[in-house]
Amino acid sequence: AFDNTFSGFKLTGRNAGAALAQWQIVCLNSSSQWVLADANGSGTYPARGIALAATSSGAAATIGIKGIVRNDAWNWTPGGAIYMSGTAGGVTQTAPSTTGDKVQLIGFAITADIAYLDFNSTFVEVA
Repeated sequence: AFDNTFSGFKLTGRNAGAALAQWQIVCLNSSSQWVLADANGSGTYPARGIALAATSSGAAATIGIKGIVRNDAWNWTPGGAIYMSGTAGGVTQTAPSTTGDKVQLIGFAITADIAYLDFNSTFVEVA
């Protein structure tokens, strides 16, 4: 496998509602636009996918919704869970824990730089 690769299911046909960087996670807003997912935002969850390329606001986006991602900049603990982050567009291996945060499991690390991601809609809110 090579750096910055994705193998899996993709969605196309919707525009970015904000500038997206490659490998940022996104949700679909009420205007059918991809915006950055955020565990402690408003209307920014659940995460539905990951931007497969940098995309300008208003431009057509390609979003990975289930598959294997390799990003050599990552440094995961293999076998560990991956969650939507409280940083907009971010991913983390530490579950959000502040009251009101949304905890959404989005995948797991296969190696330090390869992850399996599966964006189901299930999340819980920290009480």
